[in-house]
Amino acid sequence: PNVDYWCDKPQVYQNMTDSEWRDRTVGTRDPNYQCRRYDNPALECQSWQYDHSFWRSSIISEWNIVCSREGLASATQSAYMVGVMVTVVVMGQLSDKIGRRPIIWAGLIIELIAGLSSAFSVSVEHFIISRFALAYGASARWGTGFVLLLETVGPQYRPVVGMAIEFGWALGYIVLPGAAYLIRDFRWIQLAVTLPEFALLLWWCALPESPRWQLTHGHYQEAERAIRRAAEINGRSTADIDAKLRKLMDKTIADKEQDIANKKANLFDLCRSRTMVKNTVILYFSW
Repeated sequence: PNVDYWCDKPQVYQNMTDSEWRDRTVGTRDPNYQCRRYDNPALECQSWQYDHSFWRSSIISEWNIVCSREGLASATQSAYMVGVMVTVVVMGQLSDKIGRRPIIWAGLIIELIAGLSSAFSVSVEHFIISRFALAYGASARWGTGFVLLLETVGPQYRPVVGMAIEFGWALGYIVLPGAAYLIRDFRWIQLAVTLPEFALLLWWCALPESPRWQLTHGHYQEAERAIRRAAEINGRSTADIDAKLRKLMDKTIADKEQDIANKKANLFDLCRSRTMVKNTVILYFSW
């Protein structure tokens, strides 16, 4: 947040009020009033006072991220977006290899630990690293969960559930400003966001693996159990499920053999031509 600040009073001027100090030695009409004070000539500030009339605590006032250090405020946001970018590349490939469920749970654990670490950071460097890890875990959980959701439902329902999952994201953005207005302390705001997510651990046993991923990787018995369970929960008949599963398995095997016959696409295909490299870089930075 934008927090007003100004040079702190030296010990000899501690009897002055803040307003007197600012009027006599700082001068708000000077564009550098936040970083320098008048002493004929002006001196660099060694410490600062902050306007706490609204924000009780922020990373700006906590670690003096002002003047020559103000670039660190932007670094906290940049670290978060770098974490998102790294996750898309790494976790997407891992989820294809080891499954959706392990990546979702790994992402959630990283997210919870990093969220607590952000709230209890002891330095701005600690906070930046925690933000990177937080983005890494949150993006792994959310992105892989989105894929799992689309792979679990039929094609006719995918547009609806694909939009429905975004409602929670939008609701969070609506609620967060109100929560920040009431709390006004960056540590407590981070805790208010992180602690409710521990409730997601209750879904540890209930969260299924993607049946489509299981079929693609030859885990046919596990896929059958998952599909039967889903049919029972939805009140659907399981009388002809064996025939449908056999047909689906045959198609999966045929598709897999076709992928082996034709060279399967991978991440490095994005770098095989100058045009692909250019488009990939543009998409990454635009997103």
